[in-house]
Amino acid sequence: MEYLLLFLLSAIGWVNGVLFLLYHLVRGKLRQLTTQLGLLLLGLFLIRVGVSCVYFFEGRIPWAWVQVGLSAHYLIGPTLWAYVRVTLSKVPSEVWVRQRGYLLFHAILILGLGLTYSFPNHPAIWDYYVRYTLHALVTFYLVATGLQLWSTLKRVLSPTLRISAPETRFFFAWVMTVAVCLGFVVSLYVSYVLGPVIASVLFYATAVLGFTRSKQVRKVWYTPPKDPPLHNAASQQLEQELQQLIQVEKRHLEAGYTLAQLANELGVPSTKVSQWINTQHGVNFREYLNKLRIEEAQLLLREKPQLTVEGVGYEVGYQSKSTFFAAFKKQTGETPAAYQRRIRSTSEGPWSSP
Repeated sequence: MEYLLLFLLSAIGWVNGVLFLLYHLVRGKLRQLTTQLGLLLLGLFLIRVGVSCVYFFEGRIPWAWVQVGLSAHYLIGPTLWAYVRVTLSKVPSEVWVRQRGYLLFHAILILGLGLTYSFPNHPAIWDYYVRYTLHALVTFYLVATGLQLWSTLKRVLSPTLRISAPETRFFFAWVMTVAVCLGFVVSLYVSYVLGPVIASVLFYATAVLGFTRSKQVRKVWYTPPKDPPLHNAASQQLEQELQQLIQVEKRHLEAGYTLAQLANELGVPSTKVSQWINTQHGVNFREYLNKLRIEEAQLLLREKPQLTVEGVGYEVGYQSKSTFFAAFKKQTGETPAAYQRRIRSTSEGPWSSP
């Protein structure tokens, strides 16, 4: 009975994790760097947990599988670090350029080690040296990431401060990573199935939290006053969280982004968000969304001249070329192509010639 319970907790949790990953891959909304890194982190977890499940319940598996599982475990640390760094950055694309190099370095390092000293040919090296070194390196990254999240950790522990939706997501990503990796460390001395069981329990807990976050969880951390005036502290808090979603998450660049989605992220009724945008910015939600997208489009046209005008429109959330052109001209007074030509002619002025 105990054996069956362990199987249900670990294996079924792993299957649900795979289905969750496939669901987001099939949806195709992978343009945001934070989404891509989050799914990569989940994929590495699933590889590590899957190999551990098979190893525990089957007793013997090919050594190459164990090598794959340990390699995935090693990459969890650098991937979590990159995920948090990109998420916290105000310009994720610039940070990603550097973090991408770090991830590539670690991937080449562990791949080179596996090809030079493969587990099937050198099991003693992997079992007595590499395994413990990997745990030490992952621990280093977990501590470093925790230091990056120190301000968020203090907000979580405070009974009066409120944390935003993006902070909630990467905070729980860090907690899950710490708990699962700690489970695998303890499993070296207790039972190897401990890591998969902890991963499954945390997966279910996070799923429940995801469904209830906008209602129950936020009520625990913060109870907004009834009908607060838009000029008080609640309005300032709303502005801060909105800027977090815009500058960090870049949610406004997702195609089909709606007022209801924004309100859910902020944990505030749609009518209140709409009223606040109208009062603070003098426009409705759709006009405000277009304003943010066109500002981002102008930035891309200036800093990424290799992109086509149509490509820029797609990057900032427009699914139609005509809609993008109309919104751009309405806000700037010129078409995207004209704006791009003017920027190029300015950058190629006589002062730039030898």
